[in-house]
Amino acid sequence: MFLRVLCLTTLLAGVALAVGPCAPNEDFLAILGAIHKTPSYGKLTAEEKVMLTEIFAEAASCQLTVYVNTIGFSKVIGLIDHLSAGEAHFLNHYLQQHLNWEKSLSSILTKAPTKPPRTTNNPTSTTM
Repeated sequence: MFLRVLCLTTLLAGVALAVGPCAPNEDFLAILGAIHKTPSYGKLTAEEKVMLTEIFAEAASCQLTVYVNTIGFSKVIGLIDHLSAGEAHFLNHYLQQHLNWEKSLSSILTKAPTKPPRTTNNPTSTTM
């Protein structure tokens, strides 16, 4: 049983992290297929199954921070508590990686100029 969990966790990690965080080309169907094969998935409530799917969908579209803020971090912790140790470790690492990626992406975007620089030579102004 331990070997099966290890193999599925490794499969999940390989599929999810193959192209990096927030990558639009993450193979979402492969991730979902791997999630559905994990031992803990069948023991989750319907709400937790939906939440787990949504976590990966939101991470793939760089909206994980917004999603976690919307549902509340306590629900995510509750979901992690219902996973096996290996699956919980993987999900924790996955969340941490994606949340950090979104944070760094956000800081880059907030530093980007939104207006063109002002020029000192304005041909439309008139001097008196």
